[in-house]
Amino acid sequence: MDALVGLFGGHPVPLEYSGVDCSNQCQYCFAKGYSCRESDYTKFQNLIRNLDKRENLAAELFRAGQPVLLSNRSDPFCEANRRETASVLKLLRQFPNGIYFQTKTGDGMNDALEILEGKQNVAWYITVTCADDELSKKLEPNAPPTSERLDWAVHLAELGSMVILAFNPLVEKWMPKKALEEILDVTISAGIRNFYFDSLHLEKKRTYPKELLELTGVTAEYLDCVEVDWDTENYVLDVMEGRDAECYLPWSMKSSLVYLNLIHVLGGGFRPVESYLTCIEHGLAEGFSGFTWDSFYEWMSEGNEALFEKELPLSWMERYTYIQQRQIYMEHPPLTSYKDLLKLIWNDKRFTCSLLNHRGYKSLEKDDFGNVVLVPRSLIINDRGRLVRDREGNAIELLEKTADASKLQTVS
Repeated sequence: MDALVGLFGGHPVPLEYSGVDCSNQCQYCFAKGYSCRESDYTKFQNLIRNLDKRENLAAELFRAGQPVLLSNRSDPFCEANRRETASVLKLLRQFPNGIYFQTKTGDGMNDALEILEGKQNVAWYITVTCADDELSKKLEPNAPPTSERLDWAVHLAELGSMVILAFNPLVEKWMPKKALEEILDVTISAGIRNFYFDSLHLEKKRTYPKELLELTGVTAEYLDCVEVDWDTENYVLDVMEGRDAECYLPWSMKSSLVYLNLIHVLGGGFRPVESYLTCIEHGLAEGFSGFTWDSFYEWMSEGNEALFEKELPLSWMERYTYIQQRQIYMEHPPLTSYKDLLKLIWNDKRFTCSLLNHRGYKSLEKDDFGNVVLVPRSLIINDRGRLVRDREGNAIELLEKTADASKLQTVS
């Protein structure tokens, strides 16, 4: 078990137990280069049994009650992992920490339910990529077929568990609109209210089977451009319109409650940076126009105030910048808390998760302490329009670059 440093700001669960290299053999797998080749069960066992004595980031987070993810880099119920997963769960069951599974399901699911019987803060993310079993066997040869995964998703929902049904990756040729709508109808009627969607992304450094691209019906160049995300977003918004459910789509213009719902069920976790869009939408409804570091930190730290303010060893915190953005790692002042890390993310767009990279928002000014002020692009009148502040701190909109006081309009 280790801190999930590479996805801080994007994933709500800060701890991961990864297992060994996944045996599902999905042709599109993004985690091939990050999987664990050997089990770290002995290391995990020692950490759990000597938790009070361990001084590392994973132990700090676990003692703070943070939930554990199984797993971002492998499948806990694939043939290579299912027995080890059962052993891990028997140890985790002794603690109050939440448990979050990311899986395509498998033979160890019944064992997991038996071990965790009665534990309430458990949630499931089940991945479905193909509309039919035949295609799923071509793309994910060692994973359970689509029908089996959907059966498990419905069964877990009927048991009262939180299920996030994930269409990740979502490729229209693999999941035609009619089939997607039918799946949504069935699963929503079974009680599933949270869905995750994302585009197919191929890594330039990897070689993929020729059959994979043929089955997508698109080119590698298309999958490497921003249009694929825009098309996926339009596709998702179209099929989700009018449905009584929440959907999460990374970097879309629509805020989502999916991860906030997950944190609530798990009883812990870190709010993703994008979840602040929910706060912004509320602020816009209340008449606010500029969004500051202070309001961002207040939102992000809620429920984790003591942990985020706590001074931690420099080496622990700098793992985040080293993994996510090595140029920043070489430049930034020393980080000794999660608050320091969040301030860096708020102000530096070189972090992928920074809202400065979101197409719906822009920074046109800084506060008195040098922190950016985020402004929805919808409030910018034209290329010469910008937001400024008067001496009392009120946001005012400068419609034209002019000293004429009549051109200034206070934004309530």
